[in-house]
Amino acid sequence: MSFSIKSADAGQLRAYAVQLMAKEVWYEKQQFEELVVFRYDDLLFGMLDLMRNTDFIYEFDWMAFGKQAEQLIAKPELLAKSDLETLRKLFTAHSRNESLNDGHMAEMIDEGHLKLAVKRLTELL
Repeated sequence: MSFSIKSADAGQLRAYAVQLMAKEVWYEKQQFEELVVFRYDDLLFGMLDLMRNTDFIYEFDWMAFGKQAEQLIAKPELLAKSDLETLRKLFTAHSRNESLNDGHMAEMIDEGHLKLAVKRLTELL
């Protein structure tokens, strides 16, 4: 599959990523009695929204990508060498997982994985 992103969209996506990387806190966890709510930074929301609108996040069998995603999470050196298509699949999988499991992104942030993925994205754009 060949993916092409418009120069202006790539610039905007990179700008979101760079600004997000400069932040120390990417989310807040709030507890309301038995309900836990994760409030993600507006920059992260903006970046993911732009990814959806430009088909960076796209429809594919992301569950079948699970094993490869697990390797990218467990071995940061693989993520550091990943290409743009792999990042598309990874961000798609994380986005879909968050929609099914509130707090998935927070876990990936806490593990340092999402920050490494965003860093790699800035290197490729």
